[in-house]
Amino acid sequence: MAESAPRGGASPPDPVGETAANRWAKLPAHLKRFRGPIAAIAAFGAILSGLLGYWSAYQTVEKVVAPKSSTTPSVPPLLSVAVKPFVPATGSADDGRFAERLTQDVTSSLERNARSARVVSHGLMARYQDKPSDPRTVGRELNIRYLVEGDVRADNGATVVMARLVDSASGTTVSSARIAEQTSSHGDGKADLVTQLSNHIRAMLYDAEEKRVARLPTSGANAMELVLQAGRIWDQDPSAKGTLKARKLYEEALARDPNSVPALLGLYWTKDDDVQEGNSPASDQFIKEQDELSKRALSLDRSDPRVWAARAIALMQQQQWDMALEANAAALQIDPYSDVTVGVRGWLLLVTGRPEEALPVIDRAIALDPRSVRVHDYLRWQCSGHLNLGHYDQAIAACEKALALGDDWFNYLLLLGAYAQKGDMVKAEAVKAKLLKRKPDVSIARLKSGIPAFANPLYQQQREEHLYAGLRKVGIPEQ
Repeated sequence: MAESAPRGGASPPDPVGETAANRWAKLPAHLKRFRGPIAAIAAFGAILSGLLGYWSAYQTVEKVVAPKSSTTPSVPPLLSVAVKPFVPATGSADDGRFAERLTQDVTSSLERNARSARVVSHGLMARYQDKPSDPRTVGRELNIRYLVEGDVRADNGATVVMARLVDSASGTTVSSARIAEQTSSHGDGKADLVTQLSNHIRAMLYDAEEKRVARLPTSGANAMELVLQAGRIWDQDPSAKGTLKARKLYEEALARDPNSVPALLGLYWTKDDDVQEGNSPASDQFIKEQDELSKRALSLDRSDPRVWAARAIALMQQQQWDMALEANAAALQIDPYSDVTVGVRGWLLLVTGRPEEALPVIDRAIALDPRSVRVHDYLRWQCSGHLNLGHYDQAIAACEKALALGDDWFNYLLLLGAYAQKGDMVKAEAVKAKLLKRKPDVSIARLKSGIPAFANPLYQQQREEHLYAGLRKVGIPEQ
């Protein structure tokens, strides 16, 4: 295993639409010849159109927005959620406006980032502003599974938001989050507050749906339900066995829907994880398959930053450094506040031998979502970056933080190299014992034979000088 990436614009003009627009632009000139007859027809058409418009609106409200009880009630869509207007701390106009802007920004962020979710628009939710309502009633009216409720207040110079994810069927709270961000007179922390809050809501939403769908049989499941079941399995069992089980579900999801981007990405990352953990070799066939999977996902949805992240890794595996960074830049342009997208950029900079540039980017990824499960990866990359720069004390601190979040053999390896280079051989021997218990066959040759993505000469030179030299000092074998 080596540093591995975490698992997780506008559309081009439509030529058909443009042609139609041109035809419509020329239409008034042709119609001048029929001005009289058209006026009469238009009058009748206006009346008919109004009646049809009224009937259409009535049907929409009756059947979609507020379906009434029946013997066969409508089943809410998967991952359907609405953000109810946040309650301000006071009745002041400023607090009210801030709470409204926060609600709108969080809703927009979820619409962008929770790609598979059905998010109710802020405009539709505005009718619940300053209006007490039972979550079960709101759920029935909007046909959604989950409702986000919360409040925002000031506390010791910080803006604090409490958010709750409520099951609209039962009216009970599924999970909750508390986000605090230092208040600035210029509003500098607002973007981070929105990002952290939307990231937490998204995580709570997916976690709740994974738990719910995990109880359903796979026989009648659709592609997205299989994706959620696979995610649940992989979260609970990240071992080789769990990864394989999840991969089979992703493959089954693709069999049921070949155009499922979430299934393609799940398959991509399970294959990548297998190689990173050393369970299968990084063969030319593997690199080809990852290249094809990422291209296929990109052909289906170029507006999904997760797709561009996968594409960046696939290009990195082919040693196409600049193109990998360009793919990541495309992801950042779509979603500059995603901790994954920012984190992947830090990783790309790290493995291309630019640790001094990578470290502040990795810091930014952690700041965007300090409670993310991916923080473990970010801390490992921090450790690696400091180690490659010869900052052994900082490397040790980062690796120990990472190990506090997860017992990862590669973190022990990095920590061992840092202790050895610092000359603290007592601690180095203790770490070596823990490493060999988890990875008894570790050798420098095996580390060097990582996948082609890590063959960047400058990166390898840094590894040789700071990591491998330290491992030799404590007797890690060459072969």
